[in-house]
Amino acid sequence: MAAHILTPNFAKKYAQLVPAIGDRIEMKTPAVADLEIRMRLMSRYPRVLQVLTMANLPLERYVEKSEDAIELAKIGNDDLADLVLRYPDKFMGAAAILPMNDVDAACYDGPDGFLRIFWGETHALRDRRSARSEMGYDRGYD
Repeated sequence: MAAHILTPNFAKKYAQLVPAIGDRIEMKTPAVADLEIRMRLMSRYPRVLQVLTMANLPLERYVEKSEDAIELAKIGNDDLADLVLRYPDKFMGAAAILPMNDVDAACYDGPDGFLRIFWGETHALRDRRSARSEMGYDRGYD
């Protein structure tokens, strides 16, 4: 199950760069912006794993300077990778946020593996199959 999230580091930096972003609904939705609320909701469904995606605040639309978008993408993707590593029983992976206003940075390939996180050299993520196997989700699934 894919799920939007908005990490505190990412939201804070985004609001510094683009103050109007604070008015967006994503910034005000508790289950998106508050990890504690998300965890309480997820505890109701212990066998459901999420694939995290950063809330829909496209960098290329709101962040003018590509170097700011690259920095923001790095912060967001490091946060996503950290959550996946810290809570493997809740999050089976994440989709990278890319600075599409800088093609070279957006095409950065990261480390080898099934799931690649932008700037992922700081985090070693397990591939989907081994994560699912460890959790006992490999029975009857590809």
